[in-house]
Amino acid sequence: MKEYETLLNIGKERRTAKNYNKEMNVDQKTMEKIFAFSQTAPHSLGLEWVRVISFDRNSKHKENISNHMTKFNIEKAMKASNIAVLVTKKEEFFKKENKEIYYARKRVVKNAIEFKGGKFIDNPDMLIDTVLNGDWGKNGNNREEWIARQAYIQLGYILLGAKSLGVETTAVEGFEDSMNEYLLENKLIKSDERSTVFILFGYTDKVKSAYIGDKQLRRDIKEYITYE
Repeated sequence: MKEYETLLNIGKERRTAKNYNKEMNVDQKTMEKIFAFSQTAPHSLGLEWVRVISFDRNSKHKENISNHMTKFNIEKAMKASNIAVLVTKKEEFFKKENKEIYYARKRVVKNAIEFKGGKFIDNPDMLIDTVLNGDWGKNGNNREEWIARQAYIQLGYILLGAKSLGVETTAVEGFEDSMNEYLLENKLIKSDERSTVFILFGYTDKVKSAYIGDKQLRRDIKEYITYE
């Protein structure tokens, strides 16, 4: 119960930062703790195809990354201490023969079967088929969208983990098409990858108008959930 109350309070205290103190930096160890927590996020089929690229204030890429965001996000990105991007796979990744799919799925299936005392029988075609043609792919969504949604699970963990360490955050979906071109040109992503969402990190100490309002705006809990 105590752990729940702690977690609930952290969630209630978290808000989206709209401005940052540009003189304050998040140290490397704190960022490592945030990402260590985010790695515990659930992922479907055991496929960990979401990866993080983190840029601190001293990175040669940070200013350019900021400038490729939409105009409403550039200023706060410039002031933020760190910027991270969650990178996911594009549809073309699944259209080629890819050993990465096989090895990723094999690891999970083998572990599950042996944990139950069974004997794992290696069948590459079957393992790949569970990824390319599994039930998850039959709800009208393509694989690229599905992988992108996996990133948003990790995003939630990042936002919560950062707040637990006193770090403020902003999730940013507003960036120009040129963003992916820049990341690709600088060999930060591969041709079969895309940037899905960015996160700004920093501190809001002594910053005017750091948030919109002084509290979270949420619907009444009775409107949010129904029990049938």
